[in-house]
Amino acid sequence: MLAVLFILYLIVVGRFASRALNKFFGFTNNFFSNLLSIFAVFVSLGTIAGMAILFLPLNFWVLAGVFVLNAIIYILLGQWSVNVAENTAASDSQIEENASHKDRFAAVVFLLLTGYAFYLLLNSSTGQSVLSPWQTIDPQYIFVFFLSVLALGLLIFTKLKTNTIILFLILQTLLFHSYLPLTHKLIYGADGWRHIANEQRFLDGQGFLEAKIINPNASTKIESAKIIIGQLSYSNFWATNVILSKAFDVELLAVTRWLLPILWSLLFPVLLYEIALAFGWSRRKSLFFSWVSLLPFAWATAGSFSLPVNFGLLIWLFLVLLILKRINLPTKEQKLVLIVGGVSLFFGYSLFFILFWLMWAVAEFLIWQFVNPAKLKKAALVLICSLAIPAVELIAGYSKFDPDINWLGQIKQLLGNLSAFYLASGPRPHDIATGNIIFNQTPLSVFVPNLITYWRWWLVVFSICFFGVVIYGFIKICRDNKINNQWLGIVAPGIIFGYIISNYFLSGSHILARRLDGVVVLFLMLLFFYGLTKIYQRFVWKNKTWQILAMLVLSLGITASYSLGPDTNTVNVGEYEAASYVWLQEQLSEKPCVLADTYPLLALEAVSAKQIIGGGFPIDADFGQPERVKSFEQMNIAINDNLLNQVGQLTDADHCWFIGKAENFQKQGILKAENVFGDSAIIRYNIVNN
Repeated sequence: MLAVLFILYLIVVGRFASRALNKFFGFTNNFFSNLLSIFAVFVSLGTIAGMAILFLPLNFWVLAGVFVLNAIIYILLGQWSVNVAENTAASDSQIEENASHKDRFAAVVFLLLTGYAFYLLLNSSTGQSVLSPWQTIDPQYIFVFFLSVLALGLLIFTKLKTNTIILFLILQTLLFHSYLPLTHKLIYGADGWRHIANEQRFLDGQGFLEAKIINPNASTKIESAKIIIGQLSYSNFWATNVILSKAFDVELLAVTRWLLPILWSLLFPVLLYEIALAFGWSRRKSLFFSWVSLLPFAWATAGSFSLPVNFGLLIWLFLVLLILKRINLPTKEQKLVLIVGGVSLFFGYSLFFILFWLMWAVAEFLIWQFVNPAKLKKAALVLICSLAIPAVELIAGYSKFDPDINWLGQIKQLLGNLSAFYLASGPRPHDIATGNIIFNQTPLSVFVPNLITYWRWWLVVFSICFFGVVIYGFIKICRDNKINNQWLGIVAPGIIFGYIISNYFLSGSHILARRLDGVVVLFLMLLFFYGLTKIYQRFVWKNKTWQILAMLVLSLGITASYSLGPDTNTVNVGEYEAASYVWLQEQLSEKPCVLADTYPLLALEAVSAKQIIGGGFPIDADFGQPERVKSFEQMNIAINDNLLNQVGQLTDADHCWFIGKAENFQKQGILKAENVFGDSAIIRYNIVNN
């Protein structure tokens, strides 16, 4: 019942939001623009609730106030729009023809391929520990996926209706991002567990709980300040998940598995289509842009992991669309909407808060100029955009300049990352964290080759051609006097250079820059597509043979990129059940002691709503646990009196739980059948003379 009321709330309030967006920004009143309006209502609901959870428990009355306040805002906005002249931005008035029987048959083939691909994913699910979804996915899936991508790409050039193709793009995107939730019974990665732990506290009516740090120092105080900033950045996401859990009566684990794959699939193709239209591209070109944007690995993972940065990226893309709409036909009413949207990002993800105001400032400068600004002014704006993120990181202490930096080595690293050379010549035995934009540089230990990636040197050629087209597109767009293209010609190189400066020529943690992959991809894909359409117009667009060949190559690139990751750990079902059992026994313990590997402890932190963090072991100023790691290594050799005394002194507990591999405990002769959970097991020991 609550779920139905929640959906009705979004639809009804979304109508008021749709009225305002259509009037102020010139959206066409159709199902997909209404979908974006509902998304706006959904996001603002989470933002207001996110503000509330920083100070109040999310009980019934607080949530009721949040829903009422959010509705009032959109009702007032909708009423205000009634007296505003309609924005008459130009639209593609091309008349669509009726689809042929061949087109309809091709559509059926695509649907059959997609349905079979879903079936293969559903039958690939596991609860075991895997380092990549491709270690469990049926080998034939990747070929079915390739055929579905190719079929959809070719359907774009048929006479099928635009709305039909968008629905197919949504379906393909859902398949694209379902390979994580459908292939594991839990979740991939570590961060999701940490967020579930915080969300569970809010769901239980509690407040934020920070980990206790031993031997705090000056750097710890800085880290504490960063935690406060983190609470602001994550509050929207946390509150949204709590609301969904309450509304649909599902566990937070299920919300974390499916939130972004579903949201991304519904909205991302529509956002990209609308962004392309805002640049003046035709409907078919805009559909093509939405399809080819399946290529970058950075977007494949962004839409698959339910994390605050990926949720923030989706919100930021929506606001970028509004900026482009304003560039095309500015009105004074748009400013208020953009100001409110920009301020709300402060309670979303700080990176996008900075980027939004920077990009909107560039847009306002170009609108104010009315004409193509001088090259010197453009160069100055590019420089400001390039230095914005590196400057913020230097000021915040996320990065620092190293005078002994190996400039030539870093340039080689940059070229090796972006050209896929390290991937083609390897894979390398270690993980490579930077430059995983188009292709992920999968480490050897988790690389699962297929027919497309068994021989990988073609990926180097593909990457070089890709960036060659990007450069060609940039040159062409700089010669275009349209304001939106001028905006792209300034912001794109600025953000890309800023990404390169921070990640390759500054040392440090790069908290902001290493999360720029999804942003950089937008500008790379826009420049790539602009250059690609120029090439298409000259050689491909009216030649079916070249058209099919081009779609074949792009489909191969999309499939190869898709199959190269992500590479990340998982908690297996046995470890999760063991952690849940330990929490049931330790709920009343004031001084817990649980010795286990990192991932089972993350699951324990989630199920205990942060009552047990790090197993109760000390956490240092850098949020590390060297003593726990050393004790865990000893546990895998032998659990003896020396180890018991050691963990007792570290946790001040009178007993301790040990979570490890059942096989290991069997070898030590301490395994009990009732304490086995899959391939994991637990042992409890009392600690004497603690």
